[in-house]
Amino acid sequence: MKLKTVKTIILAFALVAGGAASFTAKAIQASGTLGASLVAVDAYTFTCPSGTVQVRARVFDLNTVLNSAATVYVTFGKDSVPTLTVFDTESTSTSSPWATNTADGSGNYVLVVRKSAANPEDYIIEAQCLNSSLVTAIGPPKLVLQINQ
Repeated sequence: MKLKTVKTIILAFALVAGGAASFTAKAIQASGTLGASLVAVDAYTFTCPSGTVQVRARVFDLNTVLNSAATVYVTFGKDSVPTLTVFDTESTSTSSPWATNTADGSGNYVLVVRKSAANPEDYIIEAQCLNSSLVTAIGPPKLVLQINQ
């Protein structure tokens, strides 16, 4: 009987801990490859729900497709007016810092990925819509690819 009680307590604790972990900030990711052209771009849209007080995005320049001459840029903003930019290169093993928008809140956003040199280039982008705690991601549910070059 005591073993059953202990198991119940452990399961209840695991359930609570798992539930709390699911509410921490998680970014939605999308990966892609830019074509060989110097002017190739990929563009995504996403929507942040009501209650969003901060929106942020960042980019990882992967080295699966090696293009050490290129820097990958991600620019995003609300209502198809991308104004915040960050970048990453293959010379680092980490992502860019977050580009953070605290002025616009909920609504529709666009995110554009571009590069600084010709030849194919691969990347991973991340986006988050955060509530007032600034640690709980409430979106976006997905990044929708609009332009794929």
